[in-house]
Amino acid sequence: MIVFDIFIIFMSLTGLLLMLRQIIMNIISNRKPIYSYPDANEESMAVVVCCRNEEEVIGRLLEALNNQEYGNYRVFVVAHNCTDNTASISKEYGVEVIEYDAPDKNRKADALNKAMEHIRNYYPNEFEYITVFDADSLPNTNFLKKINNAMASGCDVASGTYDYLNYSTSLVSKLCAGLYMVLMKTDSLASFQNNLPVNVYGSGFCVRYELVKNGWNTKSLVEDFELVVREVLNGKKFTFVPDAVFKSEMPCKLSAALKQRLRWSIGDTQCSKIYFKAYLKSLKHPTKDIVKQFFEMCINQISLVTVLSILLIIVKAIITKTLFGWSIFLAVEFLALYFVVLAMVYDSMKYAGKKIKSNLAVFFLLPFWGLVSVIFGVVSFFIRDIEWKVTEHKGLSDE
Repeated sequence: MIVFDIFIIFMSLTGLLLMLRQIIMNIISNRKPIYSYPDANEESMAVVVCCRNEEEVIGRLLEALNNQEYGNYRVFVVAHNCTDNTASISKEYGVEVIEYDAPDKNRKADALNKAMEHIRNYYPNEFEYITVFDADSLPNTNFLKKINNAMASGCDVASGTYDYLNYSTSLVSKLCAGLYMVLMKTDSLASFQNNLPVNVYGSGFCVRYELVKNGWNTKSLVEDFELVVREVLNGKKFTFVPDAVFKSEMPCKLSAALKQRLRWSIGDTQCSKIYFKAYLKSLKHPTKDIVKQFFEMCINQISLVTVLSILLIIVKAIITKTLFGWSIFLAVEFLALYFVVLAMVYDSMKYAGKKIKSNLAVFFLLPFWGLVSVIFGVVSFFIRDIEWKVTEHKGLSDE
């Protein structure tokens, strides 16, 4: 019985242990200067934008792309099952539009596959890199230049810094932006500074054409995360480019934000089911990249184990009539996790240049917003979903 108690206590503490590990990574990364890649020769680049009814925002992105401090690139817009004016607006900006009507192909990966097919057929061997943007993105004028510099260093995928356009729209948009602040600091920058694989987040990243010339060929809802999971197995190198900044529109309604988060969780679980056996096999001769990405891939399984262990503790407390003692343990565990995450939030907001005093609600609520990922991580095991449900964009911006 004592062994069982120790086991369920350890399982319930897995989330806290992982956060402590992340804090250590942050401390290490904070002590290192942020590296900036030196200027490199411009390589040919295809910029791919996947759209599903994006007439409100596509013009803003294409104008920003037309104003890039970079000369060797061509923009492709995939109008994927669009029923609005996305295609016609895009053509006004002189870019190449791929009109793709396929009701049975509903994933973003399908649109990316169509773009790769088009490039392969009409521009064989012309491009070195493929850069991907969502239609609501707004890159800085030097974005392509900075990404090209990073790719010239020899990496296979380079991810830019995710910023936000409409932080002030609502509390929900602030929390969504806060989540990206944490991800940029605790995942992207910390991984980069510790020479570990960096995740990509759907937009503002560049990949070598050789990796995707035959199609994106991902099977889950998260074509970006699956690309990382798959290619880390193949020994590919992923980096972060702190000075390649792009902004995106945050969801401003709770329903839209929750649907987005649930889609991510479902996709992550799909990835783990697809690649779990391959990672177990690779762990026989592990590298630090494999180990890091294995934990990233299994985050929903860790959430499930944590929740189940807490439920077991509650059941045991009721059966053995030791509810008070176990309640104290769970309360202390929750508070410890809350303050550890709060320390990460503080570090992330400081890095993003946000003052805590003027953003107290975001500061204290972000750990609870992170708890949504744990809940959805558990829920994702019981939902089957393969359709790309797009967040509606309105062109909102604080600027």
